[in-house]
Amino acid sequence: MCSRDELEASTELDLMAQYAARLSQQLAQQYAILLTPDVQQQAVLQINGVATLADVVTLERRLSDLLGVSRVQIVRHAPAETLFRVTLQMSTAQLLQSLAFEPNLTRRPAADLWSADYATAASSQSVLAEFDYIRP
Repeated sequence: MCSRDELEASTELDLMAQYAARLSQQLAQQYAILLTPDVQQQAVLQINGVATLADVVTLERRLSDLLGVSRVQIVRHAPAETLFRVTLQMSTAQLLQSLAFEPNLTRRPAADLWSADYATAASSQSVLAEFDYIRP
């Protein structure tokens, strides 16, 4: 069941200020990135459709600029896909949440666990998520 906030104020301006404060609290709780600088983990992202070296550099810089990403390495670049290893100071769930807001990346559904492609990818590099790149 969904809880409902009730606000009371003497003026419309006060009511709007209370509403804005409550909404910002809720958004902060939902989208806040909690950094853990003393605990770092790595994840591999597969990005499809990165056609040129300029695209690779652009994407590497975009990933490096994300809050909570301390390092980005290009693991492999091929015409069909590029693998990036990112070192994180946040959870992998927070990384995926951040990438959901990247306009040039569209996340692909998780691979079928029984497919030959998944077995090959899992044995060479454990990929956290797969994205399609859309050139700006």
